[in-house]
Amino acid sequence: TAYRIDLLVENRVVVELKTVTKLEPVHMAQMNTYLKFSGCEAGLLINFNVTRLVDGLRRMVRDYRGPSRRSRPSLTSAIESVDVEGRQE
Repeated sequence: TAYRIDLLVENRVVVELKTVTKLEPVHMAQMNTYLKFSGCEAGLLINFNVTRLVDGLRRMVRDYRGPSRRSRPSLTSAIESVDVEGRQE
């Protein structure tokens, strides 16, 4: 199977263009493959089959797993750290 990147911008950003009803996990997997093969860190997946283009944009970063659970305080710990008058304990 041949893989072809739709657009490669400045050898830094992979742009993949789609006209599908809905972006599916297979499209994200395809973008991840393109990012790995190209060595690029960032990609932009654009689906033109939407009413508002902003709804069809998906930014992707190679090997990004999202924010760590440790980096986000839980709601209860955030509430417990402020007393009734709003002062930090």
